[in-house]
Formats: sequence, structure tokens, C-alpha cells
Amino acid sequence: AGRIRTSDIMSGDEVNTAFLQDALARGDIEDLAARIIVNEGNVKAIGKQLSHDGILTRVRKVTQEFFINSLLSGPKTHVINFTSNAIQSVILPIEKMIGGALTGQGADVKEGLLQFWYMRSAIMESGTATGKAFRMGTNVLDVANKLDEAYHKIAITSSSETIIGSGIRGLGSLVRIPTRLLTSSDEMFKQINYRAAVKARAHMEASEKFGSDTVARAAHVEDRLAKAFDADGRALDKEALEFARESTFTTPLTEGGAHIDVARGINNLVNSVPALRFIAPFVKTPANLFRQVVMRTPVLGAFQKQMMTEIAKGGTARSRAIGKQAMGMTVAASALTMASNGRITGSGPTDPADR
Repeated sequence: AGRIRTSDIMSGDEVNTAFLQDALARGDIEDLAARIIVNEGNVKAIGKQLSHDGILTRVRKVTQEFFINSLLSGPKTHVINFTSNAIQSVILPIEKMIGGALTGQGADVKEGLLQFWYMRSAIMESGTATGKAFRMGTNVLDVANKLDEAYHKIAITSSSETIIGSGIRGLGSLVRIPTRLLTSSDEMFKQINYRAAVKARAHMEASEKFGSDTVARAAHVEDRLAKAFDADGRALDKEALEFARESTFTTPLTEGGAHIDVARGINNLVNSVPALRFIAPFVKTPANLFRQVVMRTPVLGAFQKQMMTEIAKGGTARSRAIGKQAMGMTVAASALTMASNGRITGSGPTDPADR
């Protein structure tokens, strides 16, 4: 089961062209894999399923694509997404440094500083992949882990080469601008954090191996970075990729405590019943935002499942976990102090004239 039967049905090249590329364009790799297993690799049967959606299904997909993109079309959404990713990108290395200092792990302090140093070059290097993500409308570095399943459902398209077909494809590209912008923004921050993490760790390795030989150290860093990508620009360094996912709130909904288990269940339900996307359009990103809040909640966050696992691991994982708690305590203490001094108040009147 799961193996594609091409004899007497289609050649391997035809399979790749007709189905794999279509699945990549739609962002429906999981759906394609499930169909292969259910149909025991019968490509002809799979093709029928993929190309003969009922009228109601097609209407639902098109409506859903308009709906999702309309939700994401406001400038405020993109400003908040960009700002939150930028703040998270700054906080994560700082937390590593704080945790390293508190636990006596000087190497973690140095690696955190190096991540900031290498972010400079990573910003310039991320441009090509960011542009590619905008054009394709999907991730480049982390193609197996979509920003959110709802963002990558392409419905407004046509295979016709007529003027009408071109018009439909153009309309689809126009409608998907909000999701393409959001995806490219997240791609940029993933690229920056992934590259900085790879280079910082490689620098630490090179320092131990080559000492003061700056030429050899620089060559080692560039070699490690080159080996961190496959031919299509996808990530190969698992640890750095996990860091990049955390920086953009796209960590898979696996381990993380009861709230992640609930989110995963909701996500699976919504994927099984696509019409529910109208009720719960986004699941992964909100769940990850909540995860980050819980992990930084003073004291209580230390008992979160993922935090307990990282503390038990020791090393850098422990430094980062303790750094999160220290950051949460610092923010909470600062807020309480400012509130007691009257420097922080409620939201104020809702009427602009009374403000």
C-alpha cells in the first residue's frame, strides 16, 4: 500500500507532472498521500478524484479562498504578523543568553550573541527565498510545515489556455495576495533565524577546531551553511529548523501540553471536515501564540510539558527554557511595578472624543 503503480496506467514522468506538481501547487501533499494509500497506488483513480470535484465542493473551495484572504487583507494583520515575528526573533537569542548566564553555560551566552551577529548577513541572504515564497504562495525553507493549512488552498485557478483561463488564474493570484504576503513575511523571518542559528553553531564548532585561524573558521561556517539546504532550498538542519519555526509561531502541533493536544484535535477535525474552516479558519498559529505565553508565565510555565522536557534535557535546551521563565518574570514584575505607580492603566474610554 502507498506504492504508485505506473505500469499500464501512466509513466513515472506523467505521474510527477499530472499529480505531484498539482499537489505542490495546491499545498495538498497530505491529501495526495492519503489518496495514494486508499487507492492502493492506482494513479488513474486518484486522478479522477483530483479532477472531478462536485459543484458544491468547488463552490465551497472558491468561497473559502475568498473568505480566508479577506480575513487577512487588512494592513493591520500584516503589521502585527511582521512585528510579532521581529520581537520573537530578538527575544529568543536573549533568552538563551539569560538562561546560559543563570546556569553557568557560557557557551550558550556566546552562541546567543553570535546569532545576533549573523542575523546581519542573514537578512541580506533571505531576499531570494522571500521573493520565491511570494511568487509561489508557499514556503521554501519549510515546505512540509505550512504556515497554516488554510493559507495554501488554491481553488481559483484554471488549466485552460484560453483568455478566460488566463483571466481566472490572474484573478486567483490577485485574491491570494494577502496569503502570499503573509507567507513571504514568515519565510523571511524563518530564513533569517535558520541561517543565523546554523552559522552561530558552526562558528562555535570552528572556534574549537581551528582556534584563531579566521580564514579556516569562516570557511567552516560557509560550508556548514551550504550543507544546511538541499538543492531546492529546503532546510536540512533539524535543530535550526525547529528554532526557525518557533521564531514564526509555526511549530508543529505535537508535544506541548494539554492545550496543544486540544489544538491538534481541532486541527485534525477541521482538516477532515473542510467546511469547518469557516468557523475555525486558523488553528496552528493561535495555538503556538498561546504556547509561547504559557511557557513564559512565571512559575506555572515551568510545569508545562514541553518546558519540563527541555529542562530535563539539560544543555542548551535547559538554558532556553530557564531563559523563557526569567524573561516572563522580568516582564511580569515590570508590569506590576508600572501598574502600581500608575504608569499603566486600563484601555481607557472607547469613544475617541473622550480619550
